[in-house]
Amino acid sequence: MTDIFDELPENAIDIVKLWDDGELIWSVKMSGMGPNYEYGIQKSMIEIIRRLKTLKKDDKNNGKKLDAALSAVDKKFNIGHSGASASVSKDLAGKFLIHGYRKMLKTAPKSRLIQVKRMI
Repeated sequence: MTDIFDELPENAIDIVKLWDDGELIWSVKMSGMGPNYEYGIQKSMIEIIRRLKTLKKDDKNNGKKLDAALSAVDKKFNIGHSGASASVSKDLAGKFLIHGYRKMLKTAPKSRLIQVKRMI
């Protein structure tokens, strides 16, 4: 039996084009604070992935790289993250980049899977 996620990109960087094209992408719900708050998290996750492209699992500088990428995203889009939303944006992007997009979706709790897309 084929899993719906088997057809999805393996690497996180490949979802950036889908996002840019206005396609729905699967992700993991990171908050219960409402759609605008969640959208800020998801948008930041995509933009962090766009900037970093990849992370290595054992790189001790991953935290600094994620911080710098989020800072650039926040300045460009004026998202205004709280401490919590900043942390979960970096966490989600980091997990997708390190472990792979498809693998992370397959292992995420099914109750937290969502579909999101870029708002024009």
